[in-house]
Amino acid sequence: MTAAIRSTPSTTRTRAGKVCATLAVLLPVVTRVLAKVPFAEMRSVSAVMGGLLVPLTYWILRELDVSVLASFTAAVMLCFDNALVTQSRFILLDAQLLLPIMFATLSWLKFSKYQLHEYALDRTRY
Repeated sequence: MTAAIRSTPSTTRTRAGKVCATLAVLLPVVTRVLAKVPFAEMRSVSAVMGGLLVPLTYWILRELDVSVLASFTAAVMLCFDNALVTQSRFILLDAQLLLPIMFATLSWLKFSKYQLHEYALDRTRY
């Protein structure tokens, strides 16, 4: 039996043939699994988080007492940054990691700005 298999040329005996046979077996399983993955929702979460980075940038710069024009310019530059747009469009972790980092930066700035006057009612003068 094994001698008959070895003597007849078969496409499954070559490396490419084995790969094709494996893909033919796995393709229906993979398509069923991928059909259940919510790609649109995953992409929209990443896009929303990437979109929230722009106003957060403006807010951080305003907390640093940067002028309105410079803060707006930096936010617009971040809005049109090609790398951020690409990473926010696809299902990548960059936007999802940058958002908590920027929120932590904003929180730290607000805390350091108000830590000496925590009970002051008029906070606009600081």
